[in-house]
Amino acid sequence: MLSEEGQSYYTNINLKQDRFILFAALVTWLCFATFCVDAGTTLTVSAQANIFGAGHLPPMDTPNPSGGSGGIPPVVFAFPAHQFRVLTFTNVTGIVKLGNPTNTNGPDGGNFGYKIASFNGIAGIDAPVLGYLAGVFLDSNEPTDPPPAALNFSTIGMNFTTLSPQIGQVFFIGDGLTETGRVQEFVVPPTATRLFLGLADSRYYDGGPGYYHDNTGSFAVTVEALPNNGLTDSHAAETNTVAFTQATTTTPSLNYFTPTNPISLRRDSAFGYALPDGLKLSQSIEASADLIHWATITNVTLYFRDWDSTNFSQRFYRFTQQ
Repeated sequence: MLSEEGQSYYTNINLKQDRFILFAALVTWLCFATFCVDAGTTLTVSAQANIFGAGHLPPMDTPNPSGGSGGIPPVVFAFPAHQFRVLTFTNVTGIVKLGNPTNTNGPDGGNFGYKIASFNGIAGIDAPVLGYLAGVFLDSNEPTDPPPAALNFSTIGMNFTTLSPQIGQVFFIGDGLTETGRVQEFVVPPTATRLFLGLADSRYYDGGPGYYHDNTGSFAVTVEALPNNGLTDSHAAETNTVAFTQATTTTPSLNYFTPTNPISLRRDSAFGYALPDGLKLSQSIEASADLIHWATITNVTLYFRDWDSTNFSQRFYRFTQQ
């Protein structure tokens, strides 16, 4: 039985070890105690990651109405609404075992078909296999009942090329490939700001989630985003706002501004933070390497990036009142 220690969140980040941070002041406001990361990031999903805890605060982030342990919270990939139209899941590897009497299996699952009931605003799921990698999209709200209809992959099948789940609908990901090796595409709901990854487990067929305590192993998965083509003008404008930052040699204003000469953000090690769609920074952000000397970070509507973060072994961040 694996034990899980409570997580703590700090405004200090060791930039030689970690490449992302969640501000303590924004934990409950933005991501419900979850990290925000970039597309192209490889995530590790424990076999004890409870997909039905998505979007909830402790202790409801590890629900177990069918008994046993609720495991640990699911892994999250957070992003501004409208930033991505389609996500794909590549390089999915790993082996898990969901206790007795199941056998070990890969991300596509195995063993036998299983149906798990909806719980606390998150839809259940019916699939012809068990122990597969699963996901669920959420907006910036905490899930509440009634949940959307549960998806039935015994009917849908697992060989689909495109899937368009609703907010709160748990869906099958598996290895992210069709039987012929084609990468499957998952359409992001327009209001989605978070994707959670985990497994669906229960003690009873058609029962609520639970019995994560005897699960072992993990999956590794890379979340990728396809080009954001075909957006409406308004959505494209919002996407450009969060996807670009301004190159400047002058001291930036403390207020937010719209980039006039944007350049594409590089996929590098610089730290940045994306706010959910519709939220703006009401305070400026300052950074420090020693908690004594502070400098204002370039700040744009919905997004900021600290280009100098790669020059430090650690970096502190704080909000200052306008």
